Amino acid sequence: VIDPADMLPAPGQGALAIECAADRAELIAAVQPVLDHHADACVRAERALLATLEAGCTAPVGALGQIVQGPAGINLRLAAFVGTADGRSQLRRSLAGSPLEPEALGADLARRLLDEGAGRFTTD
Repeated sequence: VIDPADMLPAPGQGALAIECAADRAELIAAVQPVLDHHADACVRAERALLATLEAGCTAPVGALGQIVQGPAGINLRLAAFVGTADGRSQLRRSLAGSPLEPEALGADLARRLLDEGAGRFTTD
């Protein structure tokens, strides 16, 4: 087991998914009992971060969303890492927000990383 304090996983790493046609209400209803809303929010935040960075699958980007209890209630905490392939340059930041708006949180953290120069790390 690798501690996330030492290394963050790839965005969406380890997430399991069930896909079905969006117009098949009976299938959507059938998979609802196994839907983990916390895991869904975490993965959506991680994927939004990756998309906003415009990073490819080989870019050195890590992200981990976690549902945590904050002073004001439940929060989604997103930690992210962006670096060069050789590890000489890197940025690591985190941000917390509402688990009801995971894409906004992921995009916000990505924009903050880009403002700090992460764009120079994420090209394939």
